Amino acid sequence: TFYVGPHWLCSVLMIVLITAIGGTYTARIAPALGVVQVIAGTAVTGVALIAFLRCAVANPGVVGSGPRNAPEGRPQMLVSRGNDNCRICEVSQPSGTMHCEFCNVCIEGWDHHCPWTSKCVGGANMGRFKAFVAIDTLCLVYVSVMAVFGQDKI
Repeated sequence: TFYVGPHWLCSVLMIVLITAIGGTYTARIAPALGVVQVIAGTAVTGVALIAFLRCAVANPGVVGSGPRNAPEGRPQMLVSRGNDNCRICEVSQPSGTMHCEFCNVCIEGWDHHCPWTSKCVGGANMGRFKAFVAIDTLCLVYVSVMAVFGQDKI
């Protein structure tokens, strides 16, 4: 099951950015550096895109089936200690659960809401989120370093 959050346009923007940066490197810079760099540029762009998509479509740990009542009053400010009930979703919140005012669902193991992945980061997608951040950072560093050090060959 795919889970797409409310900021899906930011996810589309991330896909465009990853593809544009990697594609620009692969098409305009890597050919001057050799066929190995063209293959490497294609590979790191693909890996970065896959890491993002794996995170962007993963269920973050939604508790229950979502809102049953219209949100009223103040949003939940602190994660549950294990004895709270969500007045919006009408679910008993396990410890570490938080109702996200953006996604309008309760997330077990809630860490934060990330507009770039269009969803909350919670217990169920934390590993994929960390992998996305690490992989995409390494890919961006690789493309940047190769672009800077390869300038004399362009």
